[in-house]
Amino acid sequence: MLRLRFMLMLVIGIMIVTASIIYLINFRKDKENKFIRKFWLVMLIMGMAICYFPTKAYVNLKYINSHVEDTVATVVIDNKKIKTSANAKQPLILPTAYDTIEVTHPSVVNFPKDWSGYKYWMAVTPYPEGDAGKENPHIFASHDMIAWDIPFGEKKCNPLDEITNSPLNEQESPLQYNSDTHLLFNEEKNRLEMFWRYVDDVEKLVYIYQIHSQDGRSWSDKELVYTCNRGKGEDWLSPAFTKDKDGYQVWYVGYDFLIHHRISTDGKTWSKPDTVQIAYNKDNMHSWHLDVKEIDDHFEMLVVGFEKAAGEKVSWSDRHQMNVYYASDEGGAWSNLQPIIYPSQAHGKWDGKGLYRSCLIRENNQYYVFYSGIGDTGTRAVGLSYGPDIFNLKGINYYDYPDFKK
Repeated sequence: MLRLRFMLMLVIGIMIVTASIIYLINFRKDKENKFIRKFWLVMLIMGMAICYFPTKAYVNLKYINSHVEDTVATVVIDNKKIKTSANAKQPLILPTAYDTIEVTHPSVVNFPKDWSGYKYWMAVTPYPEGDAGKENPHIFASHDMIAWDIPFGEKKCNPLDEITNSPLNEQESPLQYNSDTHLLFNEEKNRLEMFWRYVDDVEKLVYIYQIHSQDGRSWSDKELVYTCNRGKGEDWLSPAFTKDKDGYQVWYVGYDFLIHHRISTDGKTWSKPDTVQIAYNKDNMHSWHLDVKEIDDHFEMLVVGFEKAAGEKVSWSDRHQMNVYYASDEGGAWSNLQPIIYPSQAHGKWDGKGLYRSCLIRENNQYYVFYSGIGDTGTRAVGLSYGPDIFNLKGINYYDYPDFKK
């Protein structure tokens, strides 16, 4: 719409300039019509002014595009030269209840047509500079994956759950907090279901909760899905759920940094875990957060992982410098996890230091990966990468929107 408006302005401006020049040339010796000559002189100036603004916008757009393209850098990771083409040039704008767009842990559901007024729905948690006290589940919706709204403009709907008055530890961080959102659509019940993890380091317990909505506006009270001792072998880190006519499946990471899997008919009583047989293309890799989607009758997985030599103690800094890896179980067995997005390594950029929990959808033979980034200043945000080949993604560039929509 903006480009059409500029084009119309340019056409009108050229027509006025052309008409003015024709008159002034053909009647330049007509001294009896000074008023008409002044009128066309004013029209010439006006036409040039009308042409100026769309021309300036076009030149600026070309300059910005060329400048942004220059930010596609080559970085060295694992002794390999990697182009940062898959990194988004700008983060998605997700206005949270805490006056920040610093968010993490996206989970996205897409529909063939609008569901309750929107085609795309996202669960996410704010995490400004790592403040766990604000890591409370939020819901957003979109028509195009670029502009995300608070559904129906109801600002009071977020957060969907909030922990207040938590006691603090010695580092002034809350001992009770939410985390790890996941969103799915239950076709049988025609409703969105949001899951998240609640950590209680006072009682040393972990809870997985679920809420649901049949319109994205009104949400149920939270229901307990699972509980366990904190930090023990049964803890679920970053649980990713799927749902079909037979029931639920969940994949999650344990504190052994391995991926585990369970099934349930009702979403509350779960089978014993089995460890997913999946490997990286290199040794000493550890998994941390993940997403799983059922696509074309098979499962596809995104995992953020980091490298740590056997016997070395894992630190939080290791988990702030991860890549995004992809695998598929098409053919009956999981393929090796291979990297698809790396940190941009750009100083001051929101994805410069490391990547965190990410998710994917597939639509019209195109992959869309929503990935969490961590900057070297501690900022967080979510970016979007896309492409028909999961191993050759392109980061979104707001100044090249037609390429994204084609």
